[in-house]
Amino acid sequence: MLLSTTDQMSPTYAAVPLVLIALLAWKAATWSPTEAQTEAGSAVSTSVEPGTDVYPVGDRDQAPELEGTTLDGEAFALSDWAGEVVVINVWGSWCVPCRTETPELVRLANDYADQGVRFLGINIRDNSAAARSFEDRFKVPYPSLEDPNGQLLLAFRDVIPTSVVPSTVVSTAAVTSRPASSDRSPTPR
Repeated sequence: MLLSTTDQMSPTYAAVPLVLIALLAWKAATWSPTEAQTEAGSAVSTSVEPGTDVYPVGDRDQAPELEGTTLDGEAFALSDWAGEVVVINVWGSWCVPCRTETPELVRLANDYADQGVRFLGINIRDNSAAARSFEDRFKVPYPSLEDPNGQLLLAFRDVIPTSVVPSTVVSTAAVTSRPASSDRSPTPR
């Protein structure tokens, strides 16, 4: 995982981390360390907003396997997007900060689609009709998995608090796999 955010700030500042997420996702997909950086083991130093965790390249896990049904009733497997930069946003139609950040997520999804950045929503603790209405209202161009009981979200329990909505995770194409038992901490910010 490149980074994760949880919305603990006022709606006025909610869009700032989203813009940073998109830019960092694009940069992570296109960035490669110089030989000197690789030998020195240095990580990308990025200044980000409070509530955002950046994991150094060597400490990034692969995204968990997510499979489910989209709000449109289609089967979906995250593994179909293996090797791509994916922005995963946890949301609910009942969530006020979600309503604030969704227009920005939609804009970013549209702006970065040609650069290979994919977006996926995980709709939690919601009913299908309300969730579909929310997506229609905001013209969400990307799929969202239905997760009425929060079971899909549990796959991210080591990355984001499962009780905080909205939350966003960026999974990069450059992730490395690590044993599940190893201890991982984000870079302090």
